[in-house]
Amino acid sequence: MGQISTQIFTLSGSILDATQHTLLKASHAKGWAQCDSDAERLDVYNGFLLSVNLDCVFDAGLISFDDQGCILISKSLSPTDLAALNITAGMKLKKIHDQHRVYLEWHRKGNSFN
Repeated sequence: MGQISTQIFTLSGSILDATQHTLLKASHAKGWAQCDSDAERLDVYNGFLLSVNLDCVFDAGLISFDDQGCILISKSLSPTDLAALNITAGMKLKKIHDQHRVYLEWHRKGNSFN
């Protein structure tokens, strides 16, 4: 894992109990292009370690997380999609800090979860 990914893992862990960290990807709630500064881009609280499939649907705005870290799933994902991607309604991020909530709120608003 790179330095940022290691810091993210230390702060919030992952949604998964993967022991092979190469299977996890640092995913940003507020994408780099939307960030207002380099400090925001590199803020470890803007990041979450997700599996590649979760990172993809998170980036596409088809899932998000509430302030407690519980997964929110877009109605546009069918049961077939969810099964194929191994996404379940009970998924939850392991740790959420207050600093994460600002970025998660931005992600939810930008993807019509609020």
